Amino acid sequence: MFKRAFFLAACAAASFAFGDKPDAEYYYPAGIQAGTTRRIVVGGQNLDGVEGGWITGGGVRIKRVVSMPNPPRALGKTQRPWLWDWVKELYAGVKKHHELPPEATSETTDWVVCQWWTYMDLLDPLELSMIWRDSINIFPARQYSPAISRVLIIDVEADADAEPGRRDIILYDDHDVTVPHSFFVSAEPRTREPIYRPPFVPENKIAEEKLPTLEPPCVIDGQIFPGETDVYSIKLEKGQNLVCSVIARELLPFLGDAVPGFFNPVIQLFDPQGNEVGCADDFFYLPDPVMACKVPEDGVYRLEVHDNLYRGRQDFVYIVNCLLMDSEKPAYTPQERAFTCFPPSADQEVPKEDARTVVRTGVVGCPGRVVRHYFKVDRPYSRYKMELFARRQGSPLDGVMKLYGPMGSLPVTAAPLLATWDGSPAKLFDVKNVGSEEQPIIKTNMLYVGSIIQVERDPVGQYLFEAPGRYCVTVEDIGGAGGEDYSYTLAMSPEEPTFEVYGKYSSYLLKPKEDGSNDYEATLQLHVLRLNGFKGAVVLDDTDEVIADSYEIDNIAGTAGLSFKKKDWKGVKCVQLTASAYMPNGKKKTVRVTPTDPAEQAFAYSHMLPQRGFFFCVPEEDVSEDIESRGTPNTDAAASQQPTEAAPGEGMPTKVKKMKKNKKGADHANGQPCSTCHTDKRRR
Repeated sequence: MFKRAFFLAACAAASFAFGDKPDAEYYYPAGIQAGTTRRIVVGGQNLDGVEGGWITGGGVRIKRVVSMPNPPRALGKTQRPWLWDWVKELYAGVKKHHELPPEATSETTDWVVCQWWTYMDLLDPLELSMIWRDSINIFPARQYSPAISRVLIIDVEADADAEPGRRDIILYDDHDVTVPHSFFVSAEPRTREPIYRPPFVPENKIAEEKLPTLEPPCVIDGQIFPGETDVYSIKLEKGQNLVCSVIARELLPFLGDAVPGFFNPVIQLFDPQGNEVGCADDFFYLPDPVMACKVPEDGVYRLEVHDNLYRGRQDFVYIVNCLLMDSEKPAYTPQERAFTCFPPSADQEVPKEDARTVVRTGVVGCPGRVVRHYFKVDRPYSRYKMELFARRQGSPLDGVMKLYGPMGSLPVTAAPLLATWDGSPAKLFDVKNVGSEEQPIIKTNMLYVGSIIQVERDPVGQYLFEAPGRYCVTVEDIGGAGGEDYSYTLAMSPEEPTFEVYGKYSSYLLKPKEDGSNDYEATLQLHVLRLNGFKGAVVLDDTDEVIADSYEIDNIAGTAGLSFKKKDWKGVKCVQLTASAYMPNGKKKTVRVTPTDPAEQAFAYSHMLPQRGFFFCVPEEDVSEDIESRGTPNTDAAASQQPTEAAPGEGMPTKVKKMKKNKKGADHANGQPCSTCHTDKRRR
């Protein structure tokens, strides 16, 4: 009894440590073809109570949510053979229910009870496959991580006229919502890897599920496990220009417990003789590769995808878009691909040119080129801010700025070098000690704009010009690279007080107001960066739909209440917010509030990742299902309700029932089971 009490306490502590906010780390597959239905596996934490969700953009719906129990490993001397025999029956097509044997309630055996083990005859092929892989099979090809230990299966339906492109997917339970994740709708047919099958399944049955030979245009959905290389056959014709674009980092920008802190895929193409004809492991400075090549001959080619370090896990999810183009040039520019991971934040907006601000645009058009920009300073002891916008505009230019002058009649080569800038400092939020007074551990949340923190910061600097005259600023790439895509914008302006505002979370579940008005409300956590000596109060602005409380944020962090006017609104809405403050000169300045979500990278870095807007959500119909609601085992009625994995164009199972909620001890820590999904042998 003591063991069980200790075990339940440990589970509750683990759940408390992770927090109550539902956290969906990955979705697999991360997209759907218009006009089809699909089953999506979701992994994360605190997902037991998820009731439903939304996919933005219209025409795509989440129809059902099934929570998996996270079973323990079936290693008992009597239990594992019993489960093994039942699974073999099910894969042989015998849908027969088995009552638990006497050993299941004996005090002297190591039997463990799990809800889905009790009702395996009600599981569909995907669910049964996951139960086999993760609990009955002794050596599954996976690595355990608490961050992705809870699993859901959601059924998604897309209308035939659903617009292709990127969407946001958000799930909700009865008290909060997940952060938005990328989800894609395509017009092209999509193919996913066959689901995992036990080794005793006959070869002819496995052969029926093998991937067909693909023909572009098409979309591939995949998932990489440790040491794995995914292989696909693709039929091509001589002279075709094939472009294969991989989406991986966009689906999960950071892996908190991996080094490097993200999935870094490599894609290769081999001709029928096994010769490599195409390979890519990045796209300029972006880690998601784009491979473009001209097909040398007719035949069936081999397309391979793997991690560059051969790592892998359930959250190593990817999408490959295979397209035929008119030329060998990639279908994208780096500017079009740059903000797939993180959208632009407010500090990426270029200042407008006026009498005091100089704005210049240019291109480092060839490797090694140095571009020069001249400007005039009229007054002595003028302080200017020099700022280069390159990576913040999606350019691959890793810029360096150099300041020369005063010029007089001298050429740049003879003028004195005054300053060099090749980066800018990170922005810090929430500096706090997460350790103890004796052994402090200082943590900060940092906002990085771009894709790779080592090279993402454009150069920014200030300089006090003591003498008037003509000066020169040069721009070049730090590695000597260049080309037509290496564009930039240079801004030079007097240094003035200013501010930026960031929201700590981007998604909120709205609550009804308590004043009887039937309006909704939410509370935002905001961070203010005061720059160049600005000390004024910042106020969140009202919009057509939102009334902000008149709360002045006069420190680096604070909260702001919002009231929503629409009383009959259900679903999710993306809202852009602004904040205002009065400058020392008496003028009012308004800035866009950047919504962000916190994330960790590779044990070392804390980030606040920009999002595309603030998502405010009002719950809709509960579409969660409990396994026991599917029917009485071992009856014709139960067999008729047996759900199946929906193939493209097929209908979705419609029987739904609200699942049982039990958030206490819902997650697993250190590989331990939880009280929500099963108990020990003392359960009667």
